[in-house]
This record gives sequence, structure tokens and C-alpha cells, in this order.
Amino acid sequence: MASPARAFRAESHARRVRQLRDQHARRLTVTLRRFFREQAERVVRRYLHRYGLQAKGEAHDLLDDDETTRLARVLVAALGVSARDAMDLAAAFLAEEPLSENERITALLSASAQRVVGINAYTRRMIQEALVAGRAAGYTPYQIAYGVAKDGFRGLADVVAETYKGRAETIARTELGTVMNLAAVQRVERAGLTQVQLMDGPGCHLFTHTSGPLANGLVVSLAEAQRYPLSHINCRRVVLPYRPEWGGLGEAPTIVQVPQIVRAA
Repeated sequence: MASPARAFRAESHARRVRQLRDQHARRLTVTLRRFFREQAERVVRRYLHRYGLQAKGEAHDLLDDDETTRLARVLVAALGVSARDAMDLAAAFLAEEPLSENERITALLSASAQRVVGINAYTRRMIQEALVAGRAAGYTPYQIAYGVAKDGFRGLADVVAETYKGRAETIARTELGTVMNLAAVQRVERAGLTQVQLMDGPGCHLFTHTSGPLANGLVVSLAEAQRYPLSHINCRRVVLPYRPEWGGLGEAPTIVQVPQIVRAA
């Protein structure tokens, strides 16, 4: 069983991680909102320029590979700073000096850039649905581009700018949580440790929000932490360094209640 001092230190560390993650998320959310608005303008311009008075077009023509590169560039710029901050916080928790982790950070950012493909693939599906629905309704290219409010039809501009409610914030929080937790795991590994402890919402499980053991206070191997940096989108999980002498593996260390700031949203 961990000591009260250890529990307090762990909670303080988790709170600091969450505060820093929230700060980065607010900035990245603003950046992504601007990016998606600009992307929507580019998609609409392509559509109207290429198809003129004919309501044709396919999603892959309007959201091409160049858009994937643009989004990856935006995310990587923000996530690189966040990954370094996470590694520095883990080092401070272990009372070790920060290390240059450029190669490892580059690998993390490369993985994040690959996830952009999935983000744009989803956007592309929504664009295709809007194109099909707009043509079936007999809308003009302008109406398909900008929507028909009286019919509840979302045009391309709205679909791209916000495919679903809170899109920019969801992406920001999920990517930051993933990258910062993985960065912390990497720093723990460099320190020679083999386990980490998870702090999470009281109802959140390890694998998904509802499957696997309860995550809060759980001690897991580095491999498990790397496989499950989060359990769901917008997950508030925090990874803490852990040494066996801090508490037995058969029982969760004494962090039963998670501070409000680290509870699942």
C-alpha cells in the first residue's frame, strides 16, 4: 500500500499533467478550428470551380492527399511541444534530469501523422454523403456547397468545418492525451522502470471505457500502457512512473479518488 505522501505526490503530478494537457488542448483546438474552416473553404472552391453548374464531384477529388499533409503538419507542430513537456514532467517525478529524446519524439509524431489519414477518411465519407444527398434532392452546386437551411441540409462547407459537434476539441484532446501518455511511458522506460500506474475516471476501464479492469490506480506494464494510452476519445487518463516498492501489484495503491481535474469527461 502506498504511503499518504506518495499518494499526494502522485495526485499532484497527475493534476499538473492534466493542467498542462488542458492548456495545450485549448491552443490546439483554436488552431484546428481555424484549419477546418480554411479546409472547408478550399473544398468548396474546388467543388464550384471544377464542376460549375453541374452537381457532380467525388469526395476524393475535393479532399486529396495534400489535405492530409496539411493537417499532419498542424498536429505535429503542436504535439511535438506536448511530448517534450510530458517527458520532462515524468523526469521531474522521478527526480531525474530531462533528456534529449528527439528520435523517440519523432517516432511518436510519425504515428500521430498516420492517424490523420483516419481523420480525413472520415471527413471524406461525410463529404461523399453530402454530395449524394444533395444530388438526390436536386440541389444546385451552390446549395450543395453551402447547404439548404430550410431542409436541414448541411452543405460541404459545414460538413468539413465541423463534421460532428466539438470536432476540433475532440481531436485535440484525444491526440494530446495519446501522445503525452506515450511520451511519459518512453521517459519511464529510459529511466529503467518496467511499470507505470494509471490515473483515470472512477468508471473508466483499461481497454475501452467499459471493458477490461478498472483503470484508476491500476499498475500495468510498459507494453500495456503503450497499447492503451487512452481507452476512448476524450479520455482523461494519466500515466505515472511507478516503482514496485511504492505498492504491491495485488492491490491498487492508495489513490482511490481521482482529483476532479483528472476525472473522465
